[in-house]
Amino acid sequence: MRFTSKTGGALGALTLALGLSALSAPAYAAPIACDAAVLVSAVKAANAAGGGTVHLAANCVYTLNGSIPGQGRGANGLPVIRERVTIKGDNSVIERSSAPGTPEFRIAEVGGARGDLTLNGVTLRNGNLAGGGEGGAVYVNDHRVLTVKSSILTNNTAATGGGAIRNNGTATITGSIVSDNHARTGGGIYAYGDSTTIVSSTVSGNEAVFGGGIGNETSKLILRSSDVRDNSASSQGGGIINLANATLTVDNSQIRDNSGGAFGGGVSNFGKVTMSGSSVRGNTAADAAGIANSGTLELTSSRLDDNRADSWGGGLANYSGTATLTGSTVTGNSAVEAGGIYEYSGKVDLVTSPVTANTPNNCRPDATLPGCTD
Repeated sequence: MRFTSKTGGALGALTLALGLSALSAPAYAAPIACDAAVLVSAVKAANAAGGGTVHLAANCVYTLNGSIPGQGRGANGLPVIRERVTIKGDNSVIERSSAPGTPEFRIAEVGGARGDLTLNGVTLRNGNLAGGGEGGAVYVNDHRVLTVKSSILTNNTAATGGGAIRNNGTATITGSIVSDNHARTGGGIYAYGDSTTIVSSTVSGNEAVFGGGIGNETSKLILRSSDVRDNSASSQGGGIINLANATLTVDNSQIRDNSGGAFGGGVSNFGKVTMSGSSVRGNTAADAAGIANSGTLELTSSRLDDNRADSWGGGLANYSGTATLTGSTVTGNSAVEAGGIYEYSGKVDLVTSPVTANTPNNCRPDATLPGCTD
């Protein structure tokens, strides 16, 4: 097995792992063999060496069939990442075996004193903690770091939070796909820690009771040039649920074609949401198909369109708190009542934001909401 280490390459990594003095070695290392046991050993050696890069074999599927105790809630397939480790693939897959009798475990956990994991060009799939645990693919412990680049996290399951990722630290996801994962809260991603940033990525086809795509409890969640679509929640927050004490910033992104069950087909907000240059469209729910707001909502140069509620609040339902729309449009939404905006309580302010062509009407219960006319 060979990998690039912080201490001078493959030979340095192995000699340090054995407690010997490090010898010089070239910075380049060839990919490890296409073998799950070799992968596990390579991660152990990278930890022992103080960090390094594990290069996966191209087009290889590494199938894990045994579990390793973890620090977080649930077991792992790989050793806990305790140092700065990069797992670099080339159309490479790390998966939990689907063979009968395989124990439940996630793929990876970031922990230790200095855990920092980068996934680059890797697919993580079939992690399963359905019987109890969080983060079906990756669990990030408090104040640890996860970076996901050009990777896919798919078909992972957790009993509680984060079908694919449970983040208690800092996570950055760029140019990646989080799809078809399952959990009680945050079918794709559950953000609890310091910050979660999603850039030029897609969160799709995930399922949960709360927050089909993303569940954000206390984290600073940033969504930039990304697409949250085709997720479903049986209760609320088909695309995203943003809980009290959490902040969500959406920039140049789409939240579309999600299903929210009871309410909040696109977004269910109890904290603070700031959205600019973005669209919430094609979402469905019993009530509040586009956005259900019970906190602070600020929309700038954005669109709420073509959302459909079975009862009221096709585009937006403001249950409490404040919603301010500036230079935005609410159009083409539908409901039995208040196809555009339902102002149940709190305050909705429309600043140069037309509410038009919603079915069967634009704003209720007050049809004379300033800026909104039927």
